[in-house]
Amino acid sequence: MLSRFFISSKSLLVIFFLIALLDLLGDFFSVSILIYSTKPLLMPLLMMYTWRRLNSSHNRIKTILLIALFFSTIGDTLLMFASLDELFFIGGLLAFL
Repeated sequence: MLSRFFISSKSLLVIFFLIALLDLLGDFFSVSILIYSTKPLLMPLLMMYTWRRLNSSHNRIKTILLIALFFSTIGDTLLMFASLDELFFIGGLLAFL
């Protein structure tokens, strides 16, 4: 019953690549609203894809990978605002460590 509410792995991958394409177009054409709205979505989509694809026999790998992607999300988001204050830059770098 609940499975019909979940997005398939294939759909998540398609959505991820569409968002990535929009992000690249935003960078190429310097459309900041597009960049600021798509970049924070990339890592969470990758996290959802990872969650769906790795089975329970890979629990340790899955956990480590999801934690790494979570901190990558924080780092990417903070680095987007690095031009406002150097603390965003430092926080973004620390998130990747």
